[in-house]
Amino acid sequence: MKKRVGLVHHNLLKHRGGGDLTCAWILEALKDDYDLTYITWGNIDLAEVDRFYGTRLEKSGMKVAAIPSLTAFRFENRPFRLIIALIERYMKKHRDDYDIMMSTYNEIDFGKRGIQFVQGPSRSSEGAKFYLLDYKESWIRKGYHGFCNWFSGFKVEHITRNLTLVNSQWGTKVYKETYGDFPTIETYLPVVLKMFEIPWEKRTNDFLCVGDILPVKKTHESITVIRRLREMGHEVHLRIVGDGVGPYADSVKAEAKKYPFVTLEGRLNREKISELISKSRYGIHMRDYEGFGIAIAELAYAGCLIFAPGKGGGQVEVLNHNPHLLYEGLDDAVNKIDRILKDTKLREEVRKEMVQHAKKFSAENFVRRIQEAVRNFK
Repeated sequence: MKKRVGLVHHNLLKHRGGGDLTCAWILEALKDDYDLTYITWGNIDLAEVDRFYGTRLEKSGMKVAAIPSLTAFRFENRPFRLIIALIERYMKKHRDDYDIMMSTYNEIDFGKRGIQFVQGPSRSSEGAKFYLLDYKESWIRKGYHGFCNWFSGFKVEHITRNLTLVNSQWGTKVYKETYGDFPTIETYLPVVLKMFEIPWEKRTNDFLCVGDILPVKKTHESITVIRRLREMGHEVHLRIVGDGVGPYADSVKAEAKKYPFVTLEGRLNREKISELISKSRYGIHMRDYEGFGIAIAELAYAGCLIFAPGKGGGQVEVLNHNPHLLYEGLDDAVNKIDRILKDTKLREEVRKEMVQHAKKFSAENFVRRIQEAVRNFK
């Protein structure tokens, strides 16, 4: 008889980011060997999940269970702590329905030992400061968090007894600094885009900035860097692949429209993203302290040279700590990109190194590590 596995995560089609990709491919890894249930809220179109993430879940026999309290109130990602509390109450109520309980929605107190795939310590104010750079504590927030923890019966010792899968060495360090020592397995996210084999000499001099247009992503700085490179004589182009709403996104879009060398691609489907990445030479990423940085990994996997902040975060590991690709501030970014653009020999050396390193992010490696973790879980 197959073991019963229940995995909780928000709607896979809402944001379509790295965390959602993680959930989709854990489901893919487990669907054949377990009596699998995806626990979520809201309506989910598994055919669209398969199309977007490259999985084969619709006809797998996997069950989908809705958390009534979340579905009824049409919650998505806010208010986050209350959602977590409602998840924990549901999982504790149904803990005997599953042999193994899992979450890809960060730390969860299941009421018994389970498996959690985490991206950042979301249940600790101190931990949140590692990756939510604009996080500010207040007595209102502290009281709200305390109420949610009381409501769900949350205890830190319950999440540290879980087997914790972390998407980077940096993430492991942050978690252990936040909660103390506990069992973890580092598991890099999978690159599942189907890339086209296009030789370097036939690719464009485009820089891709992939991700939602958000203040934390500092998308506006990518425009500044490319503008300065053009002022130095480089014929480069910036393509912003992603979208956003609100004052910040509006200001970035307005700024982008001032320059003919910037293209706003908007939010593209996976096929279009694959095509764009495959035919481009470069990428640029501006956010500090990514938990992992799936867009960076996708670009590296496709043979692009991508530049990212080197202060810390998963992106440093994704780029193999390469000093030619990691920068400290805008001036350093401009200087390092300028050198790569000018130095053919250096460019080829760095590119060969990254192509080899990026093989770590294959879907096959991810599936194997997930299957091993769940099979050995006790």
